[in-house]
Parts: sequence; structure tokens; C-alpha cells
Amino acid sequence: MEHAKAQRRKKARKLDAVAIQEATRETLTRVAKRIDDIAYENYHIPALLYQGRVRHTQGHDNVVGGVVEFAESDYVDAKPEHTYNTSAFGLEQIDDAQTVKLHKINVLMNDILDGMSVRTTRLRSILSESEYSSYETTLEEIRHSEEILYDEMPEFLKTYNKKLNKADLMNGRYEKMAGTNAGTTTTRTKVSRQAEKLYEEALEYLEEQYGCVERGDYGADMRARLDAWMDRDVDFDKGYDRTVGIDADAIPRVRGSKSHFAQSSGKPKLSKRLKREESVLMMLLVVACDIAYVLPEIPKQPAQTQEQKDTLKSKMNKLREFIYGERD
Repeated sequence: MEHAKAQRRKKARKLDAVAIQEATRETLTRVAKRIDDIAYENYHIPALLYQGRVRHTQGHDNVVGGVVEFAESDYVDAKPEHTYNTSAFGLEQIDDAQTVKLHKINVLMNDILDGMSVRTTRLRSILSESEYSSYETTLEEIRHSEEILYDEMPEFLKTYNKKLNKADLMNGRYEKMAGTNAGTTTTRTKVSRQAEKLYEEALEYLEEQYGCVERGDYGADMRARLDAWMDRDVDFDKGYDRTVGIDADAIPRVRGSKSHFAQSSGKPKLSKRLKREESVLMMLLVVACDIAYVLPEIPKQPAQTQEQKDTLKSKMNKLREFIYGERD
């Protein structure tokens, strides 16, 4: 009789574990999608032209009720749509302690997906010391090239922006006067020339900084960083044939500019809050899969070392192959 009761209790625990494993399986697809969404939101560089998203074609074919409607796929930087699949995940035999931990992880992942912020104490209470240490490492890890290029705007570009802002304000004053025909012709001409002079001073400053960069005054990598920060090709070296000039439309602008004269002004968000959410979800995803699932074997990459396989990044790559499934 006692043996039968023990067997029933053991079976009940197994069913509970399986139920939690299956529930977590469903959560993993949502987690994988959220990680993709964060990557797009936080690291993607929007393709903007004069503050508008760039479309594949400029036609107006999709007109509904007199209003032009565009689908996400119409834009050159459309957000990718993916499918996610965990059906290939087999179930591990897990004990009571693992079942409890998996349940806590599943609840935490769902809380994060619902927009709840995660306290460090709660995360520490769920992860082991080594797992939490790995999570802290991911916070400092560079996972996207944009984090290097756009980590911090070069100081001289901040100075350039200040000069350019003064010129824009003066130019805006002139445009307002010209649009309403306010003031005298002499006054409007004076304001216009002041704006032109400020644009000229800003452009001269930028050209000087490009010269410093070419000499290596700011380090060998600054030219690539500088080019990445500008909204257009800056061709000071072309002399009279250069396209940059001392008016609002022709003067180069720094990415992130809100000016309607800016060309390719898109800049990645690089939010630390979003990176933290991404890192937490990646860590929980890895730990949950390590506990609960048997992943199908995948061919080994010849150039991949054993040390690389043991890293969080390698684990994520392995999991992504199964969770993310077919790419649309």
C-alpha cells in the first residue's frame, strides 16, 4: 500500500514537471520573438530621408478612402518577420528542485514579457552564482557593431552640433520672416547673411576636424566612426566639385538630427534598459533549456573550438537554430 502511494506521488511529481516543461516551451517562442524585437528596436539604424522612412518605390498604389496606406514590407528597413518553433525540443527527466527552478524561470519570463521590471534580488534568487555571473558578463558584452560605432558621439561633433544649431535658428528666423514678409528687405537680407555666415563657420569647423582625423589626431579608428555618424558622404577632398555647402540643405548633419534637412539621419537607440532586458531573457532562455530540454544534435562547425561552445553566445546560437525555425 505504501509502495503504491509512493509510486502515485512520484508519478504526480513527474506530471507536474512535464506540465511546467510544456508551459515553458510555449513561453520560449515568445521570449525568442522579444529578443528579436529588442534587437530591432535597440540596435537597428532606421533608414530615414528628410525624417521620413524610405520606401522601395515612391508610388501611391495602396489608397484606402483617399488615404495612402503603406505596409511594413513597403519600407527598405522593414522589421523582419520570423517564425519560432520548439517542437524539436525533447523533455529531460528533471527532479523536484529543477522543476521548482524551471517554474520560477517561466513565471519570471512571462512577467518580463508583460512589461514588469525585474529586481536584481529576484534574479539572484533564481539563478545560481555562476549563472548570475554569466548574466553580468552579457551586460558588458558587445553583441552588435552599432554598440561600438554609436556608443558615444565624438566630442568635436557635439561642438559642431552647437554651431549648426545656432545657424539653424538664424535660418529659421529668416524663413519665418520671408514667409510672412515681416520686416524690411534690409532686415531680411541681414538675417539671411547672418545665417549663411554661421553655416560657413560650422562647415569650416567640421572641415578642420576632418583634417585632424586624417592626421590621426583622434586615433586610427576615428575616420570610420566619423563617417558613420554623418548623414551623408562628406567630400571635402573634392574641392570645387564637393557637394557639401553653406546652406541648410547642403551642410552635413550628425545622425540623430531632427532637422527636416537631414538626409540619412537614423541612429540606433542603444538603450541600457533594453540591453538589460535582452540580457536577462537570453540568460533565462539558456538556463531553462539546460534544465528542461534535450536539444537535437546539430553538425559541429569545423572552426568552432570547445571553449567557444561553452560560452553563452554559442549556446544562444544553438538554441536560435531550433527556436527560430524558418525565416520568412
